[in-house]
Amino acid sequence: MNDSFVSNEQKFNPAAYPTTYTASRGNKIAAVLVVIIFGVGLPAFIFLITMNETAGHTKILLPLLFIFGIAELVFMVLVLTTFRFKIVLHPDRIEYQGLLKNWTVQRNEISSWRIAKVQSSSILEINSGETGTEPVQCTLQCKPDAQLNAWFVGLSDADLIQQKLIDQQIAQNLDLGATPEERLRSAKRIKRIAVALNVITVIMLYWALSHPYPNQLPLWICIAMPWFAVFVCWQSKGLISLFTVRKDGASVNLFAMLMMPTFVLVLPTVVNSPLLEWTAAVVPGLVASAAFLMLIAVTTQRSSTSLAMLAPIILVGVLYGYGAVVVANQLLDNSAPNEQPLRILDRYETHGKAAAGYFTVPAWGNNKVDNDVKVDWDLYHSAIVGGIVCAQIHPGAFHIKWSSINTCSRGVSVPHHSETKTR
Repeated sequence: MNDSFVSNEQKFNPAAYPTTYTASRGNKIAAVLVVIIFGVGLPAFIFLITMNETAGHTKILLPLLFIFGIAELVFMVLVLTTFRFKIVLHPDRIEYQGLLKNWTVQRNEISSWRIAKVQSSSILEINSGETGTEPVQCTLQCKPDAQLNAWFVGLSDADLIQQKLIDQQIAQNLDLGATPEERLRSAKRIKRIAVALNVITVIMLYWALSHPYPNQLPLWICIAMPWFAVFVCWQSKGLISLFTVRKDGASVNLFAMLMMPTFVLVLPTVVNSPLLEWTAAVVPGLVASAAFLMLIAVTTQRSSTSLAMLAPIILVGVLYGYGAVVVANQLLDNSAPNEQPLRILDRYETHGKAAAGYFTVPAWGNNKVDNDVKVDWDLYHSAIVGGIVCAQIHPGAFHIKWSSINTCSRGVSVPHHSETKTR
């Protein structure tokens, strides 16, 4: 139960109502900042980098524009939902007004209520006494005060009822230990392990982003982590969830182990665009996604029925499948590449957090015009304008062709002094 709710000293006083609650100022500011940072700033940053790195690769812009368009719609709904939020407490009923739904429940018809934690949000759920009636709920975006707390005094707290049931189920689960006390200790230990795994996930995310390809170990770990998360969930005997489900007893979840590695795998794929044709990875990516999502569905049967989490899980699964296939195709490729010598027409470097070196080279591969390519710093500092580098066309472990820019293996001489132009 949320600690800010309902103490035994509070009493329900009908004369203190009606009262109205809207989204707190902090939630409104947070919603606007999220839109600015993730809905506008981050897409614009990635878009500019992609434009810079994939000059001539106009086909990659279409999926980017589609993804960013969907993101804008999602974040716009987030803002409108926050500013539309309103709860009105009357002496005899509670009313909710949202962006897409409204509901009213009479106080004497409430059989139980709860505050459920779903990821970082608090969900107010109210069950009426009518048999077969689905509970009504809303994201609680206001800050609870004494008056709101007091309105729920005298009503059954479903969290307390659920926790007693969970403790009883744990105490009766013979897989967790020989005695009820030992089983409860095992349950606490398993949940601590889940928390530790989420912390390790954040560390792995930082490592993978700080040491990208050709450092293979963090990328292999990112490919393996979602599968490991499913395994841990299966081994936890229902104490750990892959993602929080409102009616599930698990108080911890491993959703971060699904989402963060996917971010690491997909972002370099979109930004660096090593593929000569990104659509070549769609079919094998969907096959990998289908296998992964089927494993999730089999492992977490109850969770898979949650419509609230169905869309994000499918999205994460599809993105993970595509990113894992593209990265593994590159990491497992030991074939000798075909090389195409290119003369360096220009060179420049950018500064700041996205500092990188670029060469402007003639049209090659699918590029029909001169284009800028990102290169590692060793290559950047070892070449001058007029020098020669090679576009290496790799066949790919899964027959998905990808490219890289390196020194030529044919013994082409490259000067070591240059003038640098900064952009």
